[in-house]
Amino acid sequence: MGQLPDNYIFLDIKCMAMPVQGGSEGLHEWRLEEARHLIEKAGKGSLESLVMVDALQRLGIAYHFEEETQILLQEQLHISTYDGHPSRSSNSLYEAALCFRHLRQEG
Repeated sequence: MGQLPDNYIFLDIKCMAMPVQGGSEGLHEWRLEEARHLIEKAGKGSLESLVMVDALQRLGIAYHFEEETQILLQEQLHISTYDGHPSRSSNSLYEAALCFRHLRQEG
């Protein structure tokens, strides 16, 4: 899979976080489901999933996706603990710092 620019996911989620005009509950639910679909598409254990969690938190809508966030972070913890973090030498400093911050933040 090709590498997406870091802001690609952020822009997709930002569009979904925009306020719903006129109180359309159906549109709000649709946006939440689309964001869930993007989270599933991001792939567990990838940098893309960490960027996704970061974007959700920065937009202030992460509370809608607490279960999905926990699943992604558990997968990150499993990879870094059991799959041998040193063997994943392709990690960038950005990825390592983002992973550490999210795991530390979520406890």
